[in-house]
Amino acid sequence: METRVQQVRSNPDDIELVREVSLRQVSDWLLSFMGEAPDPLADRIRDLEALKEHFSPILSRMQEGDTMWLARSQQRGALYGHEGIALVRNGESVEYMRVWNH
Repeated sequence: METRVQQVRSNPDDIELVREVSLRQVSDWLLSFMGEAPDPLADRIRDLEALKEHFSPILSRMQEGDTMWLARSQQRGALYGHEGIALVRNGESVEYMRVWNH
């Protein structure tokens, strides 16, 4: 996983929550996008500690009762859209980290 500055937005109002996920499910989701990823990259994605580090910009803000969700842009088109991980508190997304643009 790359170590660049992540795009994190607070209180996003333009995303759709898809489903609640665990960190392991996030790993599976990432691998499904990548298909046949090279072994070193796939191994890093399967490493939950590495994923915690990568997603630390939102995981560090988690409070008791918060959940992590797969999320996507409400507006999607042939050349526009994004998917990522949302931190949800009391049913509202409070942080969103974009992972994929499409």
